[in-house]
Amino acid sequence: MGASIASVSSAIAGCLGDASPAADVANVVGGDDAGSETDERGTEDDTGPDVADWVEFEHVDEASIERVEAIDLEAELDDDADEAIDEFIDDRDHDGVHDCWLVNEADEALEATMDIVTGDETVLEGSVSLPAGGALEMILSEEGAYETTVAAESDGTTTETTTTATPDPSCTVSRTVLAFGDGGSVSTHTESRC
Repeated sequence: MGASIASVSSAIAGCLGDASPAADVANVVGGDDAGSETDERGTEDDTGPDVADWVEFEHVDEASIERVEAIDLEAELDDDADEAIDEFIDDRDHDGVHDCWLVNEADEALEATMDIVTGDETVLEGSVSLPAGGALEMILSEEGAYETTVAAESDGTTTETTTTATPDPSCTVSRTVLAFGDGGSVSTHTESRC
């Protein structure tokens, strides 16, 4: 199944300040032209959400992250997203060392902050506003233990969730999924298939 993907090179570059130039960042997220080209796996991108509409990046370490994709799961699945999310994720190509998913299964938008750290290096940091049925797929490319922390707000209460995964690069699948539901509930799942 093809996924909707959009480039956010200019948005990320604007947030990086003195970090690497925009051309390098563009390679991280799949190219300069959003909304009309094919991604690295050849799937068409002509209707997908723009990551910049959902995430305001404060920091991206382009050496450690291969790509960030925004996916409208309800549109992709043509049905109630929470009934088929696992199957959808399972069908995705595994083309990095570790894939980290942030999924909004709630009926309302998810407001959160997120950071991914490996060792003493921050891989990705930003604020997130995922619509209902929205998901972010972050494809991580460096070996090492990844710690992912998401602090989500719901009804005035902030719930912070941290997961740690140490991927084996020889595994065919290495994945962490953080799924947020109604009422601030959160489920986490980390798996490896070698």
